[in-house]
This record gives sequence, structure tokens and C-alpha cells, in this order.
Amino acid sequence: MQSGSFPVGGCDLYFEEAGDGPPVVLIHGAGANADLFRPCLERLEATHRVLAYDRRGCSRSRAEPGPDLDIHVEDAARLIRSRFDGPVTVVGWSAGAMIGLRLAISHPETTAALVLAEPPLQLQAPRPLALGAVARWELARITRGPRAGAERFYRWVSQYRGNGNAFDAYPDALREAMLDNAPALFREVRLGGGAIGEGVRRRQLAGLELPIQVLLGTRSAPVFAPAARYLVRVSKPARLALVEGASHMIPTDGPDQVAEAVRAVSPA
Repeated sequence: MQSGSFPVGGCDLYFEEAGDGPPVVLIHGAGANADLFRPCLERLEATHRVLAYDRRGCSRSRAEPGPDLDIHVEDAARLIRSRFDGPVTVVGWSAGAMIGLRLAISHPETTAALVLAEPPLQLQAPRPLALGAVARWELARITRGPRAGAERFYRWVSQYRGNGNAFDAYPDALREAMLDNAPALFREVRLGGGAIGEGVRRRQLAGLELPIQVLLGTRSAPVFAPAARYLVRVSKPARLALVEGASHMIPTDGPDQVAEAVRAVSPA
């Protein structure tokens, strides 16, 4: 595996790349980094050329968080054009899935296929399910600081229906890195009033013609299921696959299923 950085718009985007074959780019969600995709990269590098990167404002890509998701879409487009000769399969998780969708809509020449792990199309999902959680993590942020708010957020978003959460089981280094990214996290979850997916319109989803695999964890927070199912209803190429036992943190809970989805949709 090799690592490096790519200068774009006042930020050096840190990336890791491994393998050889059809190209795949992994885009993480709010406040995370490329390390969250390490299990997926390890499962794909034998058959694909895989690149994961820290988005602007996160971990090793130090810069001010972007004012909206558009800058992350542009970062991804420039990175893909710089590192690859043609379109790639984009794997996006959470907010990274929204970046993947917007990339396919605004820069279709960069994207051959999409694997979308629980995209937060919150305009379609029932917001009341998340209102109590928003109040709790905002209260923690205000009273005890950004890291405390981020910790509350990650425990909620990674919860397993029944009991427990994925975040508390992560290695210390990954948990600390995600907590350090609290400024980027809170900038992002507030976009559009906290609805990250509001910038994607129904007609744009309906117009997508590339292969799309949507992944939904069977034990993830209930707020994500309506969004995933809405996307599959509206976009004709999209297919839904359930990831058994997974929370919202599908890259770490279900890396085998992520790799299987990539192999199903990526060009030979």
C-alpha cells in the first residue's frame, strides 16, 4: 500500500492506495477518515485498484471544513481525474454516499458505478426519529464541548438495534481521530438544517443510469431505512442489499458485503 497527498483548493488530501485492477474510490462519512475503510480496502486490493482518502477538514487532510458538500464533490472529482485515466466505482458511506451521488450527477464522466452504504437522504426519511438524538448531542456539545458532542453522535449513529454500538468497540486510535474531527462533523450534520441529502432532487435520482448498489444494515438506526428504500424506488438501476447484523457503520460491520457489492457493479 502506498500513501500520499493531492493538493486541491488549499488542502492536501491524504490518500492511501493499494492493489491493481478496476479502479475503486472509497469516500467516508462525516467526521471519519480513510482508516474506517481499511477492512474494505484489504478485501478489494487483490482484485481492484483501491483508493481511500481523508476528506477536507478530517484527520490528515488538514484544512477548514467546507461550507457545504459541493466542495467535497469537487475535491473527489479532481482527485479521481488526477489519479485515474477514466471513471471509477465510487463506494460512499453515509455522507460519503451523498458525495458519491452528487459526483455521479454533476461529474458523470468520473463515475462508472456506485455502492452507497446508507445514504442519509433525510428529506425523505422521517426526521422525528432523529430529533431526540440531535437534542442530546447538541446539548453535550454546548455544555461539555465538541468532543463530547461528537462522542454522543457517534454512539447514536453506530447503534445496534437491541443494544450496544460499533463506535465503542473501535481501536482507540480510530475513536480519537474521529473525536478530533468534531469541527468537521458538526459543520456537516448541520448542512441544510441537518439534512445532508436535501441537495439531491428526485428527478436527478430518477435520471441516473449507472449501476447502483444500495446497502442497508439490518441492525442500524431506523432513520436510515426509509432513505435507502426511497432511493431504490426512485432510481431504476438501484438495487438494495441487506447487510446482516450491521449498524450504520457498514464499512467495519460488513466489509465482505461491501467488497461483494463492488465486484457486482464494477466494470471488468
